[in-house]
Amino acid sequence: MNGYAKKAIILARVSTEEQAKDGHYSIPAQLRNLRAYVDKGGKFETIKKVIAEHQFNESATRDKRKKFEEAIEIVNTATEPIAIITDKVDRLQRSFRESVRFDKLRKEGKIELHFVNDGPLVIHKNSRAHELLMWDAFVMFARAYVTQLSENVKRGNLEKLRRGEPLGYVPTGYKNVTKEIAKGKITKEIAVDVEKSPYVIRCFKVYASGNYSLEGLADTMRKEGFSIKAKRKRVNGSLMNAEPREITKTDILGMLQNPFYYGEFYCEHPEKGERALWSNRGEDRDLEPTYDPLITKKLFDTVQVALDKKNSRANGFGKNDFKFKGLITCGYCGCLMTGEEMSRSYKNKKAKRAKTIYYHCTNGKRVMNPSYYEEKYPEWAKEWRKKSANHSEETKAKRTCPCPQRWWDEEEIEGFILVNLGITHHDEDTFKALKKALEEDYEMRTESVDSQLKGLRAQKGEGEKVIKNIRKSIAVEEDAELKQEWRQDYYALKEKQGELDNHIRLLEETKDLDTDEIMETLSMCTDLKEQYEKLEPKRQRELLLWCFSNIEAKKGLKLVADKRSEFTGMEFMWNEPFKTFYEDKIFEEFKKLEEELAHITKPKENKASPFP
Repeated sequence: MNGYAKKAIILARVSTEEQAKDGHYSIPAQLRNLRAYVDKGGKFETIKKVIAEHQFNESATRDKRKKFEEAIEIVNTATEPIAIITDKVDRLQRSFRESVRFDKLRKEGKIELHFVNDGPLVIHKNSRAHELLMWDAFVMFARAYVTQLSENVKRGNLEKLRRGEPLGYVPTGYKNVTKEIAKGKITKEIAVDVEKSPYVIRCFKVYASGNYSLEGLADTMRKEGFSIKAKRKRVNGSLMNAEPREITKTDILGMLQNPFYYGEFYCEHPEKGERALWSNRGEDRDLEPTYDPLITKKLFDTVQVALDKKNSRANGFGKNDFKFKGLITCGYCGCLMTGEEMSRSYKNKKAKRAKTIYYHCTNGKRVMNPSYYEEKYPEWAKEWRKKSANHSEETKAKRTCPCPQRWWDEEEIEGFILVNLGITHHDEDTFKALKKALEEDYEMRTESVDSQLKGLRAQKGEGEKVIKNIRKSIAVEEDAELKQEWRQDYYALKEKQGELDNHIRLLEETKDLDTDEIMETLSMCTDLKEQYEKLEPKRQRELLLWCFSNIEAKKGLKLVADKRSEFTGMEFMWNEPFKTFYEDKIFEEFKKLEEELAHITKPKENKASPFP
């Protein structure tokens, strides 16, 4: 596929139903702009034909996904490049998740991305580094906007929790109900499930007696007809309610451990991200309860004591939260590398036992095919059989050939990571150009927000006038039926005014998104190693998850010209936008990297191997 795209697909997207009707980002406004751009042939004056137009609203998720996939399917099946025309980057994507997909199609020469009001910025097969960097930056700006909205939702959720209102679905024994208190005004409440709640209360009382095990209690409840709601199933793309299922031992344990039934509930703190216990009487515990408890706190505590006595693993299994858990995969078979803490004694018997963390392949391929590793790595299997020669025949019959991956010391892994984080690429001219582009985009967005705010404030002012007139009419009207109708209209308008207030507040907070904040984030790309070394282990893990989608490790024997030799290496899969920053630099520094890795993997004194 050579040359620029001659055919185009127009995509128009809005975030809310209000924007779909009117405003700067309305679909008609976008379509007018995009069609005018196509009429001129696009930036390169090569576009001759529009083969499809798609418009969607985020509130209709299913339709949006369907139409979006239709556009991508056209691109995948086309025999020539197709141009996707959108108003801005944030009309097409608001995270780097889609960038991976688009970047693959771009490199294959199947797609061109035209962002009309972002330059116009055109991303194609031969795009230069600064263009790709600007694309990543605009995606980051869009993501920052979404993050800001997310923070607003978190603040709202935190206020609910402080008032004692649980978030999400309630446990068995309760149900969520919606009530209409006036025309156009609804409220959501938590009500006791009169059918299931007696079973729940009986479970607590019976287990508190100490005469039943969890399995025995589950059998008793099943015989009495206690069933619980099953998870919904997806049928032909739609979620359908499943038939209730019989209660199990695990369900009983979860129920007996749930403080919701006496008036407290666990929920993640929206701002801190930590699991916290909240009261249904609010943060100060002086409000009316938001739902009625089924049991007392005393009964709940009695049940917890009974669970501990019966050694029912009431507190769950202890798990090691290793730094690189879930981050490293085996370079031989693709399975996850799991961490294991090993204890070793030094020659000095009085010295304390030292603990070292090692990572090894989970050998998961043997589950489906016990001979997988023997068939794929016959040379290694031969070596392994030699080492197993002294084992008994019974042991040999039970054991199957493992993955050739050797064990990794956690310090050794961290050495590789530090070297990769230390590879930096700082181009001052690129950063200056990027900052200028972001500042121009910020000015355009500010103008757009000001225009929307003006319209919303005008709507609010008109609404306040109507509310004032209705209030006066209610005061002087004698007809009770007409009074009631006006009251309903009054509540509906007040609800609408509240929505307008929220919309105005969100837009005002959006204006606070500063270009300098994004530039500061991007500047982190130049000193990741320094950032990593300053953080505590938990935060270091978060930084690694931000930087890498995967780290592939490979350590073992390899054949070179029929001769065995040691091989140790790691391959790092960077996330965007770091991939753009580091792609070229990694190749330039490869020789230097090899020398440093050789130094890192040099055997250390007093470090005995934890395995044969």
